[in-house]
Amino acid sequence: MPSITETSPQANAPVEVEATVTSKGQVTIPAEIRKRLMAKAGDKLTFTATCEGVTVSRKSELNVFDKYRGAWGDILPAGYEGREGVVRYVREVRGHDESDDLIFGKE
Repeated sequence: MPSITETSPQANAPVEVEATVTSKGQVTIPAEIRKRLMAKAGDKLTFTATCEGVTVSRKSELNVFDKYRGAWGDILPAGYEGREGVVRYVREVRGHDESDDLIFGKE
């Protein structure tokens, strides 16, 4: 069976692939389905059973930006903590802009 990539026009076409349940109740997710789910080792999958059948989806992160939270901590010099510190630092680096007063208020 040829591989379906994300850029392929067939990427959104339905695909039906069989898998066998082992004596322990385990199933290997076929490669074609793993690619579509963009699932990798360690990912959590959700199985939803309805009267029409079962769907499988990859559980996404609650907040995709969580991994970037605090990223400025390694970049900002001491004394620029919190939101106000970031705003002050950016203003000092790029210069004052009158539109900042509308967005962030006057200092």
